[in-house]
Parts: sequence; structure tokens; C-alpha cells
Amino acid sequence: MCKKILLVSLVLVSVTAGQCFADATDQLQMARRFCEYKDYQQAAAICRSVIADHPGTDNALGAQSQLTIAYIEMGKDKEAQTSLDKLTTDFFSHSDLPEMLYYIATTYGWRSKYSEEISVYQQIIQRAPSSSYADKAQLDIAGANALSSGRYEWLE
Repeated sequence: MCKKILLVSLVLVSVTAGQCFADATDQLQMARRFCEYKDYQQAAAICRSVIADHPGTDNALGAQSQLTIAYIEMGKDKEAQTSLDKLTTDFFSHSDLPEMLYYIATTYGWRSKYSEEISVYQQIIQRAPSSSYADKAQLDIAGANALSSGRYEWLE
């Protein structure tokens, strides 16, 4: 009887663990959808849950990035910076970090926060100088400088 209970418990744990990982991916996708519909509070709540439940995973990387973007969109500058710092600390050597940073930088740009945008682009260049995102960041820094100074003719 004890062996049957133990076996059933192990099966349930393994099935549940597999389901939890699928759920994290689904949750991250849901958070992105909430951001698309400008429900940043709900997106942030989902992202915090994924980060807490799956630390160090690819899903946590995506959730930390999406959380930073949600904070930027909500105008929560301190929270955005704290989230960005956590992203760069926790995923320092992750190969997808330059891409995540690029999306964060462009979000700052869309919100006309050019100094923050430039700062994130500079992080990309420093962390991954040979990546395609570093090349894009170089160009986008010039654009952000032009926009921040009002020299729009450069962009035409």
C-alpha cells in the first residue's frame, strides 16, 4: 500500500512539474498580451509570479524584461531601474540579454526618455560588442541624441 501511494505521488509530482514549466511559458505569453492591451498592472503581476516561481530560467529572463517594460510604460521610473538592474545582474551572461536590453531601450525611446534609452544601448555595446544588437544600438544612440536635442533634420 505504501509503495502504491509513493508511486502515485511521484507520478503526480512529475506531471505537475512538467505542467508548471508549460504554465510559465503560457503565463509569460499572457503577460505580453496584457502589455499589448496596455494593462501593465496585470502584466507586471504575472511577470513577478513567473520570476518568483522559476528563477534563473529563460522564462524568468523574459518575465524580468517584460516587467521592466511594464514599469517603463506605467511611468514607474524607480521600479523600472530596479528591475533593469536585476535583469542585468541575474542574467549577466545569458546569450539573449542583448536582445532583451534592446527592447527595453526602444521602450524608453518611445516614452521620450532618451538618456535612459542611450544608457541601455551603451550597456548592450559594452556587454556584447560583436552582437547585431550592438550595431543597432550604435545607430539608435545617434538617433536618440538627435531626438533629444531637437535636431530632427538628421533623421530625414
